[in-house]
Amino acid sequence: MLSLTVNYNTAALCPILAVMLSAVLSYLIGRKSERARDIFASLVALGAAVYFGVSLFCKTEADAAFGMTEPTFALKTSPFNVLYAFITSVMWFVTTAFSTPYFRTYDERNRYYLFSLLTFGATIGVFLSATLLTLFIFFEIMSFTSYVMVVHDRKPETLKAASTYLTVSVVGGMSILMGLCIFAANSANTPLNTYAAVFFMLVGFGAKAGAFPLHVWLPKAHPAAPAPASALLSGVLTKTGIYGILMMTATLFGKSGMLEDRSVSWGNTLLFLGVVTMLLGGILALLSVNLKRTLACSSMSQIGFILVGISMQTLLGEHSAIAAGGTVLHMVNHSMIKLVLFVCAGIIYMNLHRLNLNDMKGWGRGKPFLTAVFLLGALDICGIPPFGGYISKTLLHESIVEYASMLSGGSYFVIKCCEYLFMLTGGLTVAYMTKLFVCIFVEKPAAETAAHGSAKLPLYCSVPLAVCALILPALGIYSTASRYIADISAPAMNAEALPALEFFSGKNLLGSAISISIGAIVYIFVVRPFMIKDGVYRDFSNPDADIDEKLYKPLVFRILPAIFGSISAFVCELPSYIAKAAMRTASFIAHAVSDLPDALILLSRRTALREVAAKQPDFRHARLPSKIGYVIQKASDAIGIKSKNLDLRFAAAVEAARVTMCRITRNLSFAMIVACIGLCAALIFLIFIN
Repeated sequence: MLSLTVNYNTAALCPILAVMLSAVLSYLIGRKSERARDIFASLVALGAAVYFGVSLFCKTEADAAFGMTEPTFALKTSPFNVLYAFITSVMWFVTTAFSTPYFRTYDERNRYYLFSLLTFGATIGVFLSATLLTLFIFFEIMSFTSYVMVVHDRKPETLKAASTYLTVSVVGGMSILMGLCIFAANSANTPLNTYAAVFFMLVGFGAKAGAFPLHVWLPKAHPAAPAPASALLSGVLTKTGIYGILMMTATLFGKSGMLEDRSVSWGNTLLFLGVVTMLLGGILALLSVNLKRTLACSSMSQIGFILVGISMQTLLGEHSAIAAGGTVLHMVNHSMIKLVLFVCAGIIYMNLHRLNLNDMKGWGRGKPFLTAVFLLGALDICGIPPFGGYISKTLLHESIVEYASMLSGGSYFVIKCCEYLFMLTGGLTVAYMTKLFVCIFVEKPAAETAAHGSAKLPLYCSVPLAVCALILPALGIYSTASRYIADISAPAMNAEALPALEFFSGKNLLGSAISISIGAIVYIFVVRPFMIKDGVYRDFSNPDADIDEKLYKPLVFRILPAIFGSISAFVCELPSYIAKAAMRTASFIAHAVSDLPDALILLSRRTALREVAAKQPDFRHARLPSKIGYVIQKASDAIGIKSKNLDLRFAAAVEAARVTMCRITRNLSFAMIVACIGLCAALIFLIFIN
């Protein structure tokens, strides 16, 4: 019997409950005044940001090991957990403030704010979780409440995309639950059970993170969801999956972990998933002509970068400080980048109500604020010095180089290939972000495009957005801030503090220059001549290549139901099959038993008791009687007495008399032999007695 233990942490539990209760309160306020509700929801997010910001720079508890196997509900406020609770709060404040102008023409705004704040509280709960059970509970709450945010406008395409999002989220949650149950039941730590639990949890967390091959919800949900929800999906909700993978890696495969001896296999698995996710996301983003879809595929690619960092942590072991620092910093940078870029995309959609690049060419010209904010986000995600994205990508690249220096032979060749793909994907990032910026802010707009609105925002939206955009270069220019974030997060990943590094050395700048050069080459020699024809951006998306439509949905809705339906039907009909077989067997046995005597008789008649034809009488010893009978036959015929075969009958009678006499003679001989034996025995007895 498993018992649930509850470990209260007031500093963590109170803000979670406060945010969730404020969701209900905001709904009630919204029924009276929408403006008051908007202000209240923004103040809730701002209050949470201030609370966690103060906690981050004040004394927090030491980082404790994440509980993977304990059936315990527990929260913790270690620096890394508080850091991401703070980032979550900042992103919710900015998107909630932006929601006021964005949803001005939408219905059911009250419902959106209710589920937005519920999702906010659940997301904070995920990042403050101290055990796998706690993470799973908040993970599931977050999945269902965020679904309502995605499906807000209830258009057919939105419903379809939200269905994919919910399906992947539920499958991921059930996979985590399966892993949790296996861990809880595996008291003896059987290796096979442990590996099965790890597999199920990787599926669950990877699905939420948007890692290959469960990335299918990202390119669909982001374009369909409202821009504020898209920013949260990309910037924060994907990080909940990354958080789960990080905690699982540090706890099970880190130093003194249950599966420390399997860390190389785990690291190689994550490296493969990371490289494929990274490269595939970059290619899909380059081919897309939908603004939000491009940003969604970009998120998938950046998640691949982060997975590569986690894999390097595992493979480097005790020397994982650089990899751990690069992982955390790229998580933080990507969250802030996607906040800025998706809000910019929302501003464009508010005015044009279109997402195709061909419908927004040149619309951003003459809009300096929007241009500056978008450009800061684009430069950061491309890893341009001295932005924060350059710092994080440099650390990730250095971790790959460090691991390659420890290898030789075929392993060295594989890791070098991963390094080249890392730089190639960085170049693809430069290419597709250049494509977006040139299309929206450089190209000459059409008359009908230029006539659609402006990019002006209220101060309560534009000021927080500008601050977030300015944080991006600040994290690179003031590298001490990046180092501080990496150092306070290192204990959560069983890593040491960052060593002394020269981020802007010639070697590191060369690596960035290579990626930038690759991006320039791809844009000039691939995008411009092949992806733009007569001034129109060509759509290379292929619905027939949709893995969700071609593989997952047929598998889930047709193949698996058919298989399990056949199995269940067989199981249901099995008793009747057994009964029929038993009846037929019993009938066969009964018939066999009843027919056995007849069969034995027939067998005996054909073998031992087979009828033998009667022998003809042997008249070799009865020639004289035969002749006498012949004479008698002639005499009787002469005198007119009709008698057939007198010769044979007479001979037969004589033969019968002869046989009878032989038997009598043999019996007398046998009696005389027995008598002689008896006399001899009596004689011997008398001799030995005397």
